[in-house]
Order: sequence, then C-alpha cells, then structure tokens
Amino acid sequence: MSRDRQEAAAAACRWLAGDALFLDTETTGLHAGAEIVELSLIDSRGQPLLDTLIRPERPIPPALTRIHGIDNAMVADAPRWPEIHERLLELLKGRQVVRV
Repeated sequence: MSRDRQEAAAAACRWLAGDALFLDTETTGLHAGAEIVELSLIDSRGQPLLDTLIRPERPIPPALTRIHGIDNAMVADAPRWPEIHERLLELLKGRQVVRV
C-alpha cells in the first residue's frame, strides 16, 4: 500500500472512531451563485443529525435536476437557507467535518 493510501486509511479510521461529521449537499450548480437544495449531516455512527431539502431563491435548472433528481416541486415547501443555517452551525460547532 502506498504512503498516500496508508495516510488516507488512517484518516478514515480516525474519523470513524472519533467525533467527525459527514456532510453531503446537492446544489443548483458549481458556480459562485449556486445554492444548496439538499443537505445531509451524519455522525460517525451513521445517525442523521440533519437531512433536509432547502428551497433556493432561484429555480433549479433542469440540467441539475437530471443529475441529482431534485426538482422545483420537491423544494416548494422546504425551508429556506436562513431557516436551517443556525441549526447547522450549532451541530457543526467544535466538530471535524468530512465533505462527501
């Protein structure tokens, strides 16, 4: 096993044995103005701490819906970013976050 792989494996073991959180998002794109339309935060035991759709300010482009499957109808009644932002910050406080 290469040194890079050994280091990656060691990091993964620390994350899983520790108090790391795993964050996954879906967005309206990769550009600077892209918005989050789905957010999941899971602890190292696999327990979801936050799992929600988020209603963006602008419509979700059809090309992105084809990628992640989230359309405008699905987020029509979802909370907006300001409604979940503070809760997310509280959950992240003092924790290591792994972006997946």
